[in-house]
Amino acid sequence: MSMNASEFAAVVAGLGKKRGEPISMIDIRSALDQKNLSRAEQDKAIKQLSKDGVLVVYPETRNAFRTKEADNAAITVGGTKNHLLTLQLL
Repeated sequence: MSMNASEFAAVVAGLGKKRGEPISMIDIRSALDQKNLSRAEQDKAIKQLSKDGVLVVYPETRNAFRTKEADNAAITVGGTKNHLLTLQLL
């Protein structure tokens, strides 16, 4: 199953977040797990939406917030673990 931009925006809205607000990958993973998307499906959708300019993924730079849980939830893009994302469109 793939996820389009509108569906992803609905997941973000369900988290009480708006366009431009940082969202933890921990929260995104939890919400997408509820949609019965595998980790591979989640990664594929997030990477495609990032490529399409719908969202931006980026690493957590504050060490206090880089927990094992955050690292486990992170999506790796270009060899970098990205712990946060921001919805850019919609």
